[in-house]
Amino acid sequence: MKEYQLEGRHALVTGASSGIGKELSHSLAEEGVGLVLSAHPAETEILESLAKELQEKCGVMAHSIAIDLAEEGGPEELYRHTMELVPYLDILVNCAGLYAYGDFHAIPLKKQDLVIRVNVLATMALTHLFLPGMIARREGRILNISSV
Repeated sequence: MKEYQLEGRHALVTGASSGIGKELSHSLAEEGVGLVLSAHPAETEILESLAKELQEKCGVMAHSIAIDLAEEGGPEELYRHTMELVPYLDILVNCAGLYAYGDFHAIPLKKQDLVIRVNVLATMALTHLFLPGMIARREGRILNISSV
């Protein structure tokens, strides 16, 4: 298998404000990947700080987009904003995720709905939106990360 060169690529990382998403953002930036970092609007300050840190530390382009992927049209809005910032996307990292602890029957249905919207539907929507460009260029990578 041909080695995939990361330097000079463009990546979108969802769930970039903490955990695996944050660590992957650091790793990609260290390899010279320009980043679009995304997380929930409640994480705006953390996300902007991370983008600034990666720009200064690694010398890469790093933008932040705070958006709620559970909202109707959230994934489409993230797609539009991303495509305004980069000419094309090489790497999509679907890492945003929610969880609900407890017995299934005791967790409010509204909370379970949010988990499905972010963990499943947003991942599917973002993949559906970005994949055609990757196919047209005959190049690209998608990494889906999940737990629960």
